[in-house]
Amino acid sequence: MHGPPTCHPLAFFSASALPLDFDSDFFQQKPSDLKTTTKFTLLGAMNGRRVYKAMLTVNIHHRPDIKVLLVERHPGEFCDIYQHQYAYDPTAEMDEAAILNISGRKVLKTYETDMHTSFLEYWAMDKDGPVRLNTAGMYVAIEAASPVGAVPFRRAVNLSGSHQTEDIYSAEEDHKTLGKVDLDLSVQGDKIVVLRKRWTLERDQ
Repeated sequence: MHGPPTCHPLAFFSASALPLDFDSDFFQQKPSDLKTTTKFTLLGAMNGRRVYKAMLTVNIHHRPDIKVLLVERHPGEFCDIYQHQYAYDPTAEMDEAAILNISGRKVLKTYETDMHTSFLEYWAMDKDGPVRLNTAGMYVAIEAASPVGAVPFRRAVNLSGSHQTEDIYSAEEDHKTLGKVDLDLSVQGDKIVVLRKRWTLERDQ
């Protein structure tokens, strides 16, 4: 996000893309020049707060320009906690947003690829609102469980729940699969923590 969140009724986020144009993609455009279409997807609720994904498309393009995650602050009032401004091509790029269950805690996830980059974030919800989660412990655990001679793990850990499995590859020229690291996960405070890690050797080794 650029600066503090913007909080309004849902209708605000479908009226015009200009108030959300942090990257100045529509510089010098007038509101009358831009027709914005917004698709809202209700992802669910966390601690009684509804969470929506909004995809905004402006008439001068033919695909979504802005993705926004909206969390209910008060009844009927929603705040944008995350925004990604881009032109999303579903034939070549990825867009995900979901509420996961990680060991009994609801976790909001967003994951999208944009040209040659990717963006992956997770949040839990406490009494005051969304808390961005630190995921560094997962990468430390995967590295610790991997054998000598493995490629350093740098891939995005795209979670779907309490358990995660990642393939580990050889640093040799053939980059063959050495085995898998399995993680059991939990949410503690502002962190996704690893309760248990297991290494499984590839069967043909």
